[in-house]
Order: sequence, then structure tokens, then C-alpha cells
Amino acid sequence: MGNICCCHPEVVPQPKQNEDILVIPDSLESRAINVRSFKVEKVLGKGSFGKVMLVTKKDTGKLYAMKLISKQRLFDAKKKAHAQTEREVLSQVKSPFVVKLHFAFQNYQKLYLVLDFMQGGELFFHLRKLNKFTEEIARFYAAEVLLALEDLHDKGFIYRDLKPENVFLDADGHIKLGDFNLAKISSEVNRSHTICGTPEYIAPEVLKGHVQGKEIDYWGLGILLYEMLNGKSPFYAKNYDKLFKNIISGKLFFPETFSDKAKDLISKLLITDPKQRLANAADIKPHPFFGGMDWDFLRRKLMEPPLKPMIRGDKDTRNFNVANIKDEASPPPNWNTPQQEANVFMNFTYVEPALK
Repeated sequence: MGNICCCHPEVVPQPKQNEDILVIPDSLESRAINVRSFKVEKVLGKGSFGKVMLVTKKDTGKLYAMKLISKQRLFDAKKKAHAQTEREVLSQVKSPFVVKLHFAFQNYQKLYLVLDFMQGGELFFHLRKLNKFTEEIARFYAAEVLLALEDLHDKGFIYRDLKPENVFLDADGHIKLGDFNLAKISSEVNRSHTICGTPEYIAPEVLKGHVQGKEIDYWGLGILLYEMLNGKSPFYAKNYDKLFKNIISGKLFFPETFSDKAKDLISKLLITDPKQRLANAADIKPHPFFGGMDWDFLRRKLMEPPLKPMIRGDKDTRNFNVANIKDEASPPPNWNTPQQEANVFMNFTYVEPALK
């Protein structure tokens, strides 16, 4: 099931030669970094707002994933704030388990985010290939995701869209979270009463219109862990009405293959009352399911990942489902963003400090 609040921004090919580079006088926007600084190699993914492309930076030869967001589609869907928040999260959160933003820039039609190229692809890709994970594999990836959530929460952000499609593997098999267009600053989430997210992962307090806090991310961790161990989510149903009823009821059924430790952790993560839910990284780490885990060792990525993506060459994209993606531009060719609308995205330009 897809996202029911908004779809994920996408990234598209290089613009035609007559597309102007937007220069905003009172910010750091400049012609020093723009879409012509990159060569498009392949399409990696597509969503409602654009595409994600594998690109090479021409002056260094370094590979990146370039995400392009169509301004027209943002304005039409009234989702401008989503793009701005994603840019803020990516520039502020420095974590080994969150994709790094290297560059951000814009022209009159599009926003561009230049990110780590996670060559191992989505965790979803590997989960579907294996159908389900062993407890050893699920334990490792649940632990790395937990560290990612801890880093996000420490910076005051709530993810709100945890799912296997948003967990990306690097070439070695370590994870990083990506796609932050549904993320929120903690204080803003408390005022939000919108139902956003992937249906199977939506927390019951979101469905009820109650106050939303970081607890919704730990609900998502419980769903993710269950899905990794079973191959499908715990409240799965063929239609939204039944799915949402299952989520609100919170009734869990565990296959015999689940260990007692796994069942106990999942049960505590999926308590429907967020006040009773296990919803703090410091409280989750000591759980017996993670018994013997050296968290410092894991944070430094010194632990061998249980999955090693198959990769042949720097530009290999075999871990991405790219066969059915059409290589087409996101905005209509005759659409033109007025200057005043383009300037709405002030202070969008970003260059990673180490690259300045």
C-alpha cells in the first residue's frame, strides 16, 4: 500500500538547456552548484513529485543519488512545507544511519537534493527477495534503525514514515533512513491532526486524531520488526477500513516461528496507548531481544551486516526495481513557475561543509 497523505518526492533527469538557474539575491544561491554540475547515469526510482537519479558530479567523478521535486506538483498538492522540512532534517541531522545531504539547489521549476547513493537499495527489495528474515537479520536491522530514530529524536524531529521502502542499504549492508518529506519538528507534530503515512504503519493515535509524538516512530519500529520476521505486517487487510480497525484494536497474532523475546518486544512496541508503549531508545536497548548487542560497536559500524548486497561495479543498480520506470520529465514542458512562487523556497541552497 502506498502513502495516503502525500507521495514521496522524486527526482528527474537534467533539464533542457533553456531552463534557467534560479539565483536568489539574499541567500547563498549561486551558479556555483546547479543541475549542470552533474551527469545523469540512471533512474533509481519514481514517485508523485519527480524521480531519483543516479548522477556523477562532473568535476570529481563522485556518484550521488539526486532527488528532484517538481514545484508545480508541490504547489498543486499544497505540500510546500514537506519539501522545506525534508531539507531541514537532512541538513541538521548528522547521523551514520541517516542519508547525508551533500548539495541542495533549485531552478524555476524544480528543487534538487543531492544525497548518498545507497547502492544496496531498499530493505524492502531484500525482504521481498527472501520473503522474510531470520531473527539474526531482523535483530541487526532493527538495532540500526533504532539508532537512526534515536538520532532523529535527539535533534527534535519525528520521522512519521518508517517502512522497509525508506530503509536503504549501503554497499556493505548497513542501513540509512531516507525520504523525510513526512518528517516533522516535535512541537509541530503535537498540533497535527492529519492522517499521514503508509497505511499499514500508521499508529492508532494518528487514526484517532490524538496528539502525535515520537511514540509513533516506535510503533513503526514494531511493525517493521514484525514484517521482517513474518514477511507481512501484523494488521494486514485487503482494504483500508479493515486495516484501520485492526490497528485500533491492536490485537496481535504471532506465528510459531517468533521467539518469546521477539514477541515480547513487538508486543511492547505495539501497545495502542502511546503513554504505555515502549517508546524510548534508552529503554528499548536493554530488552532481551537485543541481548549481547554492543551498541557502541554497532554505532561505529564495526559489526558485520548479515546481508551483503550483490554489487558489480560502482554504477550497478541491480538492487533497485528500475525495469518498469519510464524516463520522463516530471513537470509538463509548457509549465512555467512565476518568479514570486519560485522565490518561496528561500535559503534552500546547501553545500556540505566539508565540500565548501
